Amino acid sequence: MNKCEDFITEPDTNTFFIYNAIDYSNNEGYFLRLHTVCSNGRKFLINIIIQDIFFDIKLNQENSILSYTKEFKPQSYEIIYKQLFDSIEKFEFIRFYFKNHNERKK
Repeated sequence: MNKCEDFITEPDTNTFFIYNAIDYSNNEGYFLRLHTVCSNGRKFLINIIIQDIFFDIKLNQENSILSYTKEFKPQSYEIIYKQLFDSIEKFEFIRFYFKNHNERKK
């Protein structure tokens, strides 16, 4: 059997497959639409809407913060501590906030 057949015969109806993802983002925020199908054949959409536009960079050394913050206003970033998916320890990150996607892409 291949993965598609395995999915179709899956008894768990909470399992779903994403067969298409469309990025409808604009200057106002981030909008991602996921087209999905359940193992029982039922199709549905998942809309992901994110108002706050930010970008995180993992910091390796204390002095590396200065290399990132020279170009940005103090209110446009913050230092955060968070755990990665594949780790049990927390790391230091700098989070940059942007007003819109065009500003983020500059």
